[in-house]
Amino acid sequence: MTAILGVFWDVDRTPSRTIARRMLEAMRWRGGEREAVWARDGALLAITRPDWECDDDLAGATLVAEADGVVAVTDAALYYRADLRQALARRGVVPLDTGPAALVLAAYQAWGDDCAARLEGDFAFVIWNPSTRRVVPARDFAGKRTLFLAEFGGTLVIASSIGGVLAHPECPQEIDLAEVAAAAGGLFGAPFESCYRAVRNLPARWTLSREGGDRATFARHWSPPPEATGSSVPSFDEAAAELRARLERAA
Repeated sequence: MTAILGVFWDVDRTPSRTIARRMLEAMRWRGGEREAVWARDGALLAITRPDWECDDDLAGATLVAEADGVVAVTDAALYYRADLRQALARRGVVPLDTGPAALVLAAYQAWGDDCAARLEGDFAFVIWNPSTRRVVPARDFAGKRTLFLAEFGGTLVIASSIGGVLAHPECPQEIDLAEVAAAAGGLFGAPFESCYRAVRNLPARWTLSREGGDRATFARHWSPPPEATGSSVPSFDEAAAELRARLERAA
């Protein structure tokens, strides 16, 4: 599985590739044969991916996608890609290639912060728009691929694991004993919190956005559809046929 990260400053600070490699090393267990670091104008994005996943058409060989100055890193497998490309074409957007990084970036160009709601599959991504100094990370509704974040001293850090965030040399390391106790007691009522005070979880089906030095804000981009009732409920055979057709179209 891929590891991604982003570090963003509210001032035009020179990004440190040393920090990126330190954070990537903390997530090396997620795979590390392929690596890319993008650093410019107060922002840093990086990715590490195993070789076998780069050969997979679902993951794609593009590590960092960039178009019109906007940059994206993704940990993703996208489905219904033909449908997505058709929808993008209707918006006048042509992806760089057919891989998920290029498609996620194209979706952002077409729909902005609402792009996650237009994607099918399991994904986590981080997008950086330098013209507006806007950061947009998001996760799919099932939450298979994780993202964590911390804000401190005007810096926003995002990574695929808590260890990746904590590997940033300026990130506070204080443990949140109340959250540890809640987790030990099986109380999971705080979806944004982690066992570290400075580190928050980006929950599944949520999009984060942050512009300049503003505080990060969260928006839910997916909710379960209403349960069908009465005459709208298909028979077992009808539902099985529809499921088969959808799976064939998705893959």
